Amino acid sequence: MKKPLLLAAALLLMLDTPIAQAQTTSIRTIRGCCGFGWALSPLRDIDGDGITDAIVGQNGNGHVFVYSGRSGQQLHDFSLPGSDLGNAVADAGDVDADGMHDIVAGAVNFAAGLIRVYSGRTGAQLLAVDAPAGSSGFGQSVAGVGDVNGDGRADLLVGAHLGLGRAFVISGADGAVLRTLSSVDNRGFGAGVAKLRDVSGDGIAELLVSSMNDARLLVYSGADGSLLRTLNGDADSARFGEFFVADAGDVDADGKHDIYVGDYAAAGGRGAAYVFSGADGHRLHKFTGATNEGFGTGRGAGDVDGDGHADLIIGGGTFSPPGVIQGGRATVYSGATGAVLAVFTGSEARANFGFDAVGIGDVNGDRRPDFLISSSTGNRVDIIAGTSAPPAVAGFDIGAPITGIWYDPAQSGHGIFIEVLAGQQILAWWFTFDAQGKQAWFGGLGSYSGNRALINVTQTRGGRFIPNFNAANISNPSWGTLTFTFTGCNSGRVEFESDLGFGAGTMALTRLSQPLGLACP
Repeated sequence: MKKPLLLAAALLLMLDTPIAQAQTTSIRTIRGCCGFGWALSPLRDIDGDGITDAIVGQNGNGHVFVYSGRSGQQLHDFSLPGSDLGNAVADAGDVDADGMHDIVAGAVNFAAGLIRVYSGRTGAQLLAVDAPAGSSGFGQSVAGVGDVNGDGRADLLVGAHLGLGRAFVISGADGAVLRTLSSVDNRGFGAGVAKLRDVSGDGIAELLVSSMNDARLLVYSGADGSLLRTLNGDADSARFGEFFVADAGDVDADGKHDIYVGDYAAAGGRGAAYVFSGADGHRLHKFTGATNEGFGTGRGAGDVDGDGHADLIIGGGTFSPPGVIQGGRATVYSGATGAVLAVFTGSEARANFGFDAVGIGDVNGDRRPDFLISSSTGNRVDIIAGTSAPPAVAGFDIGAPITGIWYDPAQSGHGIFIEVLAGQQILAWWFTFDAQGKQAWFGGLGSYSGNRALINVTQTRGGRFIPNFNAANISNPSWGTLTFTFTGCNSGRVEFESDLGFGAGTMALTRLSQPLGLACP
């Protein structure tokens, strides 16, 4: 069961020393029942407003909900009666290659466990996968890991932590087992799984699997399943990486994404959270909680303060703020220095605010990254307003003059067409070549604020000239994301992350041309 010690601690009366806190402003509160908020995940925009959406598990009666990040409107409700579906949830990536991300959810109390995958576009069930033979606890943890076998569909990683302890790479195309990962001894192997943006340079995301009872996190190659490295927690670890394993973003700003591991039961219930380098595995940070805080239920928050380093949000659901027993809290830490950037506190006694916590980006357009935080014992999920804004580029915001063709002078053979549209929208299409030297086009429509723009892009595949054109061969699978930051009317950069084997990184941009009638200010 997820977080058993945290829930047990929720029955105790705890007092702790108050610390300075940020104003805790809920942009939106959503309530449910039956363990609502047990598991959370951001979901790449599926309702077309350019804002990240939210997946919420309600495992007490087997429901998974999807909500619009902008409006809070319920977009989907998936259920499996008699199960604890929603015990684990994640953005599955584009499993059906329709250009939109899908949803994966796990249930562990149904036979030996199972997962279900649902369409983000229609809500239809895409895959039903039961526990592979010999496994137990299948669906304890789930993750979308991108396309690991080159078939154009996002694949999945599923932990089965009981019995022998396994983690399975599951085909997004048909649910078949592509690869089985295991440990020499079980020790809770598979209690937490996650995708890590490619650090080996082969263009394929890596795989993270925790072995919680011996405080190990194993990093595997997504391309071939080989073990890349093993990371270790301290001697006071208890449930190292159970559920809370994640790509933390680029915490040390070295160009490679780093690794988050939470242990809410460490040090007798204080809890701990670790950040390890994705490049070489050395420890970047260890954060610890207060007495009986249950600290460690979090992951990366994005670059909250705009210093070029990814930051962290970490929940402590059994912390007691002054006058609010078991109200809980969530703390935002600087990835660069480890300093506290903000502390948000719960207002309902024994609701356990901070039961789960994750960054969700700027949902209200104030240029401040916001946070999705659950109070699962109180059956409540809040989108909490961020209090830090990245520094704006003096005197510069995206506007119509950005429209044009952009390229990197250091790289030949490809470029990006950009058009700024009304309503804070921006269109981008990137022409390049794939690993086989074939032409590749991908692009999409996104939103911008200030000098930054985020676009979820698809890749157009199967096009042929007449007479060989066949509409049935055309597909537009999700390619990944493009994040633009413009430092002036003629300069900027793009950060890219592909689901389809094109890798990830950052490229400098220089203007090549501008349409007639537009001019830089």
